[in-house]
Amino acid sequence: MNISDLRIGTRLTLLAAFRLIALTLVGLQGWRALGASNVRSAAALEKASRLESSVDTARTAQVHFKIQIQEWKNSLLRGNDPVALEK
Repeated sequence: MNISDLRIGTRLTLLAAFRLIALTLVGLQGWRALGASNVRSAAALEKASRLESSVDTARTAQVHFKIQIQEWKNSLLRGNDPVALEK
């Protein structure tokens, strides 16, 4: 049985079926790739959130440390004078 022996209607039906199967397979592969991309995106978003939190914590610690150093310098410079120390 050769494909050229089939009637045109049968050949068109086979072509349509082949295209439908191919389109379905490509669609399923795209759906699977989109799901995997969504998982990777969620993981990257979580990692970025943790990184942002870490940076904020480090900056807060840096500010508090700078304030402590300034207070220490103030107590060294004005420690003998209670009025200047209060200032």
